[in-house]
Amino acid sequence: MPSTSFWPAGGRTSGTGRRPLVVHDAAGRPEALHRSAVHLTRGTVPTVRELLLDLKTPRTYLLPEADGPLPGTDALTEAGVSVVAIPDCRHNIMLDNPEAFARATAAALTDRDQD
Repeated sequence: MPSTSFWPAGGRTSGTGRRPLVVHDAAGRPEALHRSAVHLTRGTVPTVRELLLDLKTPRTYLLPEADGPLPGTDALTEAGVSVVAIPDCRHNIMLDNPEAFARATAAALTDRDQD
């Protein structure tokens, strides 16, 4: 898990006069954050969405309600994916609103058992 540290006292500062935050991985290598970001922008082939569309099992896609409509919802629902918006959360749905996450997950599993 990444740890954070600041440049040492007397080190470089940004134009604001504050010292920039440098993120290191567990081994203390600051390049780990850059490497992760670069790889995340490359994406995958096939895309995660393509993999989701091709699955033959019941699927439910949870997203934060505050994000608004999910681009491509029609294609997902046409492929049998249930798209469920969860209120009062952001990216970490299960941490931000565990009750709603548990209800949506239970509903998805219950619906799956009835298919």
